[in-house]
Amino acid sequence: MGVISARAAADVVELRPEDTRWLRFVAGASEASAFHEPGWLAALTASYGYQSLVLALMAPGGEVIAGLPLSRIRRPLSGFAYVSLPFTDHCPPLARNEKALLLLAQGLERWRRSVGISAIEIRGPLPGTESLAADAVGYRHLLTLDGAARGLGALKPAVARHVRAARRAGVSVQFGRSWKDMQRFYRLHLLTRRRLGVPVQPLRFLRAVWRHMVEPGPGFLALACTSDGTPAAAALFLVHRQTLIYKYGASDTAHWELKPNHLLFWSVIERACEDGLTLLDFGKSDLDSAGLRRFKSSWGAEEVPLIYTHSGTPGAGLRGNRRLNGALRVVIGHSPLVVCRAVGELLYRYSA
Repeated sequence: MGVISARAAADVVELRPEDTRWLRFVAGASEASAFHEPGWLAALTASYGYQSLVLALMAPGGEVIAGLPLSRIRRPLSGFAYVSLPFTDHCPPLARNEKALLLLAQGLERWRRSVGISAIEIRGPLPGTESLAADAVGYRHLLTLDGAARGLGALKPAVARHVRAARRAGVSVQFGRSWKDMQRFYRLHLLTRRRLGVPVQPLRFLRAVWRHMVEPGPGFLALACTSDGTPAAAALFLVHRQTLIYKYGASDTAHWELKPNHLLFWSVIERACEDGLTLLDFGKSDLDSAGLRRFKSSWGAEEVPLIYTHSGTPGAGLRGNRRLNGALRVVIGHSPLVVCRAVGELLYRYSA
């Protein structure tokens, strides 16, 4: 553990992700999320062998005062880039104060040029320098968890009606964190990703997420089943401090009329309140995902623009991703599940 290198041309140094100084800083940072913790980066590295580091600004005493984790990835249409972090909706830089954040932004650009990388993509805002470009990529939806204590009456009438309808139809919700639960989720996940025309995560990636983020707790899976026990909807949630994060969701269109997703989310909200959590982060919704945005907003969640920041070629990685995803959508949407899995094994890593 320790410094990998410190370059005279930069204000920042490279640390290993397991460096105790970085871990102490993350533990004390109020803005840190589950994606800043070592378990998430361990899952990414175990799945794809990414070269990862932490770019940190250090105080004279040797403590971290600002930083962000980065992984080096390759995209077939835009070459190599550093991303903070792959397969992560929101992972903003952390800083002790605004001055430290500004110094980090300045050092980041000098570091990029010194190592010869064409682009850095940060999954969050990093204001302060003209060399950084911001791109609105979607929305986050954040729900303060204070309504469950008031019961269904705290929900919008249409949402409460769907929850009651699911209960009358015999839908039930189970919670778990076993590998068997993950496999049940994955079967629904395959159907959902094919319907959306996007590469499905390889099973080994979800196994790594399960091993590092779910099995140890406090992440968990929620599964909504019909009255005969057939899985109808499922979701994977991560927990960090007092925040619940909706990471992945899946459902079977054959059972949508039973409103399983509404009962699933209401059951999860009730559980979160019982556990003392205060915020539900619904994760990313794309700019053109009007239906998904309506669903998340219907729970009373606040819609917040999701901003990514780029150093180097502005948005090159995102444009490459969009071209690749557009080409794959037609193929995946008209293929059997075995082909969808094969495409995910080959190409999902490039959609990071």
